[in-house]
Amino acid sequence: MAEAIDMTITADASTPAVVLGIVESFCEHHAVPPRPAYVLTLVVEELVTNVVNHAYRGTSGPMELRIGFADGRIAGEVVDSGPPFDPTAMETPDVDAALEDRDIGGLGVHIVRTMVEALDYAREDGRNVLRFRVAL
Repeated sequence: MAEAIDMTITADASTPAVVLGIVESFCEHHAVPPRPAYVLTLVVEELVTNVVNHAYRGTSGPMELRIGFADGRIAGEVVDSGPPFDPTAMETPDVDAALEDRDIGGLGVHIVRTMVEALDYAREDGRNVLRFRVAL
């Protein structure tokens, strides 16, 4: 297993399962403790699923995934060519409201934002670049 994940994949309905297998193997290979391994897999699953469902809206398109270690943390990056979307600018959903009173969407991004140490968005060369860090 490589010291880091650095891959370009076609994002489609099968991508989340494929990527999760790779992330789980990465965590096992590097003996990532259970809590950060759980956080990393949950965050990657949510971000990749968002690319599949929203960036490409049921079609397919290129996605890059990079995960490695930096400064005693797990650092990751998800890149897609979909329309501009900055999840860091989304309003925090009202998680205390009754289910029937809540707006649809946004809960996954909220979970990601609360579980990572940092989440940064940039639009670079016509692509969405989302960088995150997970504490070890």
